[in-house]
Amino acid sequence: MSFYRILKGYYMSKTLYTSVLISKSGLPVPVFSDGHTMHSRYDPVREADKTASLMKDGSFFLVAGIGGAYLIQAVRRLHPESVILAAENSRKDIEFLKRIPSFLDISADKKIIIFPVENTARMLLRYYLPCVYGSLGIVEHQSWAAENVSGIVEFRKQVDEASRIISADFSVQAHFGRIWQRNICMNLKNYCPPVDISFPLNKTALIAAAGPSLDSTVSYITGNRDSLYVVATDTAFGSFVKRGIHFDAVVSIDGQEISHNHFMELDDTVSGTLFVFDLCANPAAVRAVRKRGCGILFVHTGHPLSQYASQYSERLGNGAFMQLDSGAGTVTIAAADFAAKAGFSNIAAAGADFSYLNGKSYMKGTYLDALYNTESCRIFPCETAFDRLLFRTQLIPYKDYAGRFTTAVLQSYDAAFENWADSNNLRKDERDFLKFCRTEHPESSPVSSAKSFDISSFTKQLKSDFSSVDFSSLLPGEFPPVLLSLIPAAASFRINAPEKDSNFEALANLAYSEILRYN
Repeated sequence: MSFYRILKGYYMSKTLYTSVLISKSGLPVPVFSDGHTMHSRYDPVREADKTASLMKDGSFFLVAGIGGAYLIQAVRRLHPESVILAAENSRKDIEFLKRIPSFLDISADKKIIIFPVENTARMLLRYYLPCVYGSLGIVEHQSWAAENVSGIVEFRKQVDEASRIISADFSVQAHFGRIWQRNICMNLKNYCPPVDISFPLNKTALIAAAGPSLDSTVSYITGNRDSLYVVATDTAFGSFVKRGIHFDAVVSIDGQEISHNHFMELDDTVSGTLFVFDLCANPAAVRAVRKRGCGILFVHTGHPLSQYASQYSERLGNGAFMQLDSGAGTVTIAAADFAAKAGFSNIAAAGADFSYLNGKSYMKGTYLDALYNTESCRIFPCETAFDRLLFRTQLIPYKDYAGRFTTAVLQSYDAAFENWADSNNLRKDERDFLKFCRTEHPESSPVSSAKSFDISSFTKQLKSDFSSVDFSSLLPGEFPPVLLSLIPAAASFRINAPEKDSNFEALANLAYSEILRYN
């Protein structure tokens, strides 16, 4: 354990308050260990009202320092419908403050969440939804911050950590939310039952990602084809079709229109291939595969509308859609998770570079080659297009690998892949080829999907569930599934909505109306 962690643990375990005195206005005020008070010794309510009056309007606030809770009560008076996350130094301090009546009052408020400062990031990630609440208001109690230096440092650190995650997530939802919703509706509308599936679990499942190193492993794949169950990512699939290499399964989770280019050159070699599509996947890609008569398995990677549809299907006795873990949103992890859930004990990954090698971002023969060569001209050759792709974000060189570079996003993918392997009890045998194995061999495959899906009855249920939502009584962290299912699309609407139409109820109604239009 590092010295910082030991020091942090010591300060976070200390009790910040030692006693309580009565102010001139007759209200209890907690006292710090050095004799200073958390609030005004004269009129803590007046002090709190003055501070709260300087705050911007909002519906979600994060407060550092609770004390006698006078500031939180002032915020509540100004913003009666808001959600307030209130961080205090430690659980011991929270217990100490329960002797103050105003603290007990806010504890009974279901829209005020009290927690120790060490849980700030976790609470923000759990309760704060930008699409629902708009901007986040952060309030630091000045006397608390001055007295509790280690606590305020930890608070700010965790706020920064959570904010980066929330911001990235909201940005993706705002960009793709309506696309995902449309794709899910179209795929459910044209749903086809899954084929009967069995897996040769005695083989090694090889995940063929589309990183540049996959080119160097082609000979290994072709030379050991009989001992491998090859699961390709959609980007790698097109390249290998051109080389006449057959895959056992292909996984696609991309909802963008351009993703159907992966499946434009299907030939007779794909007839026995299983295509695993996220419900969010582009419907044009699904149609191209269906026209070839290939087996299709629909899954979901956590989109709340897909989860809502899966739960509905399971309640009817038709079975649920299998959920795949995609980590930070990368198809490589989804493909690996498919192999793990299929029951394979030995899993290998080729092309899972999460980096750029020798100036290359992908293997040869992907759809980007055709796209960039088609657009190539004298003043904008295809090399320029590839360079623009390569240098779109700052590159980070590998210290021990000349010619290899990564980015902050690719590092997050790599870390997510490592976390996925750990969570699935997969032990890494080799780093370069990414071979994994696990000690227990599953007895049977749990891979399955809904037997059928009736979009009209599903829409009827969605209408019933949505009509029963009371927006005025929503509690933080307790949204009904039907409302959660609309949040990604509502995030897309929020970005372009006029200020008067940016409240969550209006946004949810827009997302809901769009679903009805598709069905």
